[in-house]
Amino acid sequence: SADGVNNWTNIASLASTATNISLNAPAKGASMSYRAIAVTAFGASLPTASVALTTPATPPAGVNSASVSLTATDQVTVRWSAPYDNGGSPLTGYLVEQLLSNSWTAVGQVASDVLNYSQARGLPGSISTFRVSAVNAIGVSNATAAFSIQVPYLQASAPTGFAAVYNSGTKSIDISYGAPTNLGGGSVGYYYLQSSADGGTTWLSPTVIAGNRLSVSIAAPAKGQTIALRIYASTQFGAGAVAGPITLAVATTVAAAPTALSAQTNPDGTIALHWSAPTDNGGTAILGYKVQRLAGSSWTDWLSVSGNSTSVSGARDLPGTAVTWRVLASNAVGLSSPSVSASYSIAPVKAGAVQNLVASAANNANQVALSYLAPANLGGAPLISYYVELSKDNGASWITLGTTSALSVIAAGPAKSVTWQYRVQASTAAGLGDPSNLVNYTGR
Repeated sequence: SADGVNNWTNIASLASTATNISLNAPAKGASMSYRAIAVTAFGASLPTASVALTTPATPPAGVNSASVSLTATDQVTVRWSAPYDNGGSPLTGYLVEQLLSNSWTAVGQVASDVLNYSQARGLPGSISTFRVSAVNAIGVSNATAAFSIQVPYLQASAPTGFAAVYNSGTKSIDISYGAPTNLGGGSVGYYYLQSSADGGTTWLSPTVIAGNRLSVSIAAPAKGQTIALRIYASTQFGAGAVAGPITLAVATTVAAAPTALSAQTNPDGTIALHWSAPTDNGGTAILGYKVQRLAGSSWTDWLSVSGNSTSVSGARDLPGTAVTWRVLASNAVGLSSPSVSASYSIAPVKAGAVQNLVASAANNANQVALSYLAPANLGGAPLISYYVELSKDNGASWITLGTTSALSVIAAGPAKSVTWQYRVQASTAAGLGDPSNLVNYTGR
């Protein structure tokens, strides 16, 4: 009987020799009274005194199917199912706990007929961990296993202070920037720098930069070209907002100096100069070349040629001269620095003939006075001396009487009535020049 007074119910019949029985205990928190009656041929005896048994109530079993999800636009909601066992005492509610600073902290208590709990989300990228327990008058159930949800990352803002400067010394573009002010809960894994040569219509594959670097240098475009640049941070969300584009134009300059200048003589006797085009045209086409020669201590223009020529020929200077040339390249900006100079020495040639040789009687017998004028052309070399020669056999052979730097000389003369021939030649570094006119002298 559930009340020990009325409503007695037969629950088992036993053999006459039995003195005990095992029965299911009352449900948790419930009481049940028991009595026994003997049965004979006469009929049923009076019942024994009743005994009562109460099964104590316990805290409820744990809740089932606990989970957490993102709801609305700014909340997380925890849901669960009621426990299969209330512990013999009606549920009074549910306890929701959250792991905060490595400690479980109660964040919500709801009524027994409520099977969910909502609260505001944490910051982007944060992980919220919960557990749920059922509560009755006896106590609190074992908590569920911990379960978690991560708040989605948000897109990072654009890198700050994005700047690019052309470095003429290294011919590179030096780029600097700052970290985004808002990382959306994530961290920067890499920065992606992109460039465009067509004003941003198309962007080339990015330069990938480690997330802990806030500067980078890249090769600059050619002089006269323009480049557009933009950069973004990559976080756990993915690509962040873009900084830029910024546009940088590399200015044109004068060309570099021509190289490998050389000089040589053409078969026709003219001078030929050859050179190589500049390695850097300054970002604009070479329009022409100006060839200069050194005149004393000053450079003067000699010849000019078009930009598609790397050689020039001109008249050769006089024998015995040394000439120095240099070449400058011209573009729309101006003239380049001069090339390394090239020099060419024109070998001297033999002197022309000594002029106007005259023989006359000297003051002494057996001597002759010779006078003459210098050659009109010494062949590009200074005079060393004059060679005075005579022939006693009408020019078949010649004897050198001596040398002098003067334009007159007293030489040995023939005996009386004997005729000798005389001639004079100028001597230079090129050797003996052409002989003078021949003169005959007859001794007196």
